[in-house]
Amino acid sequence: MKGCLMILALSGILCANSLSAIRPAKNYIYADNVFPNGDFSLSAGEYVIGSPVTGAGEGLGSISDASARLVACEDGVDNTVIRAEGTGFAALFKLLPIVSGETYNVSFDYKVDGETDNIGIAFWCTSLSNRLPEINIFDGNQNKDCTFTDLENGYKRVSFTRTFDAGQTYDSAHVWCNVTNAKIYLDNFSVVNSASENIWSHGDLTGFLDYASSEVTETPDSNGIYGKNASYGNKNVKISNGGKYGALAELTANDYALDVTFKDTEIKATENLNFVTLDNENKVIGTYKVIENGATLGNEETSSSRVTFKGSKDVKKVQFEYTGDDISISNIALRAYFEDIFDPEATYYESKNYIVNGDFEKFDEGLKFTEEQAEGAWGSVVNFDNGARIVKESDSKRAAIGRHDEADTKGFSSMFVKTPDEIAIGDLIRFRCDVKVVTSDPIDTYNEANVCFVGGANQSYYKIDFRSADPDKPETLKTSGVESRPFAVKAEKIENGYVRYTLDMQVTNDKIQWDSLRWLFTPHAIGDLMYVDNVELRFLSTEAPKTEVTSVEIDSEDIELKVGEEKTVTATVNPENADDKTLTWESSNTAVATVENGKITAVSEGTAEISVKSTNGKTDSIIVTVLPADKEEPKENNSNVAIIATSATLGTVAVAGIAFAIFKVISKRKGIK
Repeated sequence: MKGCLMILALSGILCANSLSAIRPAKNYIYADNVFPNGDFSLSAGEYVIGSPVTGAGEGLGSISDASARLVACEDGVDNTVIRAEGTGFAALFKLLPIVSGETYNVSFDYKVDGETDNIGIAFWCTSLSNRLPEINIFDGNQNKDCTFTDLENGYKRVSFTRTFDAGQTYDSAHVWCNVTNAKIYLDNFSVVNSASENIWSHGDLTGFLDYASSEVTETPDSNGIYGKNASYGNKNVKISNGGKYGALAELTANDYALDVTFKDTEIKATENLNFVTLDNENKVIGTYKVIENGATLGNEETSSSRVTFKGSKDVKKVQFEYTGDDISISNIALRAYFEDIFDPEATYYESKNYIVNGDFEKFDEGLKFTEEQAEGAWGSVVNFDNGARIVKESDSKRAAIGRHDEADTKGFSSMFVKTPDEIAIGDLIRFRCDVKVVTSDPIDTYNEANVCFVGGANQSYYKIDFRSADPDKPETLKTSGVESRPFAVKAEKIENGYVRYTLDMQVTNDKIQWDSLRWLFTPHAIGDLMYVDNVELRFLSTEAPKTEVTSVEIDSEDIELKVGEEKTVTATVNPENADDKTLTWESSNTAVATVENGKITAVSEGTAEISVKSTNGKTDSIIVTVLPADKEEPKENNSNVAIIATSATLGTVAVAGIAFAIFKVISKRKGIK
């Protein structure tokens, strides 16, 4: 059946062929694909370079904090190379028997499809726990001793000589590259010693494809992919009758969209494909039809299906289950989605500032940020960069990165502040900071001068590039980086040469990728500095913020009451203009004392805590001690007061005293004075 239309309405329960599945014409934000290798950029006959492997690739692996993929693949006839692709940085290392004090000739070949500003190489010094020295072959300050040679098929060879410090120990080479806007191919690594021996074994990647496999195993691989009766083809996966293809995945967002594209343009009426979500015990949470009796949502050229469903914290695995002859899937996109509500023309109200010490006034002048974060989660990556310092500039404390003096020898300078965990995809936020960049050369000649949100593997999101930021041309200033949607940036000139940058945006990437805000600069000379001040990160809302209660105070000290007595106390709510002044009164022991709207009633002897609480949880309390009631006096007898006195036992004076006492009691009760 070809191009047959089937509409799937899924909200926990499948409603096949229902027009209610068509969502309103709204814009949506889609998170990253959570299905590993969903675009099948890794094909059969390619090998992902992960942790160090044995045999031909002994000692070669990828650096764990880089997420871009390193693949051994064929490039041309019988030529195995490394392909680096994805977003952010890809990085590899090779364990090497480096001899301290010796000189080596280093070279490798590279080809760039697209644009990049960074292919770097350094050697790991174990005695300093640092990479030395760092050479970015695209940095004019760092590549001065490098030689470049044009090769065939678009490749270039970079070469340089390195003498290793005799007083230090080294164990490996590290290579990294920025692949955000490029695919980069690497080949023919060579580190040759004085005896003309290349200590980088298998630098031409010979034998690496022996590790590749086209079969999908039932045990999840390093990417969490597993299957049965499934195998990889050329940019697709083929599933045979009764087979499955799945991955470990957690689906904790509210709404998900699954888009599946098939290599086959004709889907037979006997074919069925279900998408199933499961928990840790392989219990089915949801089953959703992707193909039902050959029906898909497609067109004349490709067949595809979309289903939407609710996420669940219980989902730990997802898989496709197929019945039919066989089917080839060329793309799987499983993404959380959120409604796009950002309006650049709307009036937004700010929350509190979530950046602590964003004005830097609390820090001591001269403080250097390090990986050990200063108060407010401020730091620098000083192992690889010149870190930020607190300086006094224009009668205010600022953070400054760059080259302050001859001690700052690194090519990069950076500073970061951790972002709050509260940020999530779909949120509206405002980022603001004041920046002044002082340079010895034209600013557009510097490799980096920006601030961005940093995610996994050092990826740059929502980057504001100060090299092209012109406050006089506001229409040209927009964010760049990994995100698919740029946002406008407001740049306002303020005093002392500073520019205030304000970015209003809606988060369009999953918060799991978020880590920090980072300022990055590549100074050319001493005195090249980026000053930063007044950093703010706030949530935005279309509703005016409410004035919250900050405290509640009962207008009374602890009190004593006798059983049966009552007393009304009041409470003051601060501030006076709080939007919600609703109070709730409570007694800790209603058998001793009760309270209603501040009116306390003593019930029985004992103590009770009387508390009052505002809607947002602000409280105050007093202690009420309940005492026994007064004992009742005996009733008087007005008709007869007998005074019996015997002269034998009482004298005249005693009798007179008793009579006077009785008279006083009677007089008091009757009000006689």
